[in-house]
Amino acid sequence: VDPHHRGQGIARQLTDRALRHVREHGGRQVFLQVREDNAAAVHIYQSHGFEEIARRTMWIYRPRQDHKVDRDPFVQVEPRSREDWEQQKVWLKSTYPIEITWNLPYRLEKMEPTFSNWLYRLLNAEYQKSWSAKKQNKLIGVVTLDRCNEVHDFLWIASSPVWEEEAIRAILPVVQRKMLFPNRLAVNYPAHRAVQAFLDMGMVEENTLIWMNNRVY
Repeated sequence: VDPHHRGQGIARQLTDRALRHVREHGGRQVFLQVREDNAAAVHIYQSHGFEEIARRTMWIYRPRQDHKVDRDPFVQVEPRSREDWEQQKVWLKSTYPIEITWNLPYRLEKMEPTFSNWLYRLLNAEYQKSWSAKKQNKLIGVVTLDRCNEVHDFLWIASSPVWEEEAIRAILPVVQRKMLFPNRLAVNYPAHRAVQAFLDMGMVEENTLIWMNNRVY
């Protein structure tokens, strides 16, 4: 809404009309994303029956001149092995639930370390690489780098809230060093988790969005 015309109920009327359009065309669910700091919009959506299903932060790589990484000598980073896949898959399903992945360049099945996936990437000139972080031989995290589009190369981070900060601090410097254009790096992650680890790795918050859902009947 134009700033000069706010506070007149225009946003509420537009939302009413959009929901009516969904009902008229047989829709059953409506999804939206709204910035976490847009309290007025959040209030309007909640009053129309929208419920929060997730909060996600988009992080992008913008290193500072004083950017310095202190690595844990007990954490080793190595290329992902086949044995790491099952745990990575469990973590990924928790971190990237189906309610939000439909709107992300995320393909779980393409991350599995199979010959068919390797051949598909080779034939289609797609780039993907995965690394594992292990602390005293215990897997604490896996990161897959996916060249998704012309703007960003996404990192899909798989870990437990218990270990995610250690895993991020260990793996991200390895990824950043191996990339020709590290400024393309982007991470979509649950909001307010591992914040200090991302900041320490030279990442900055692009936005934090509330994902909302409304079942229209």
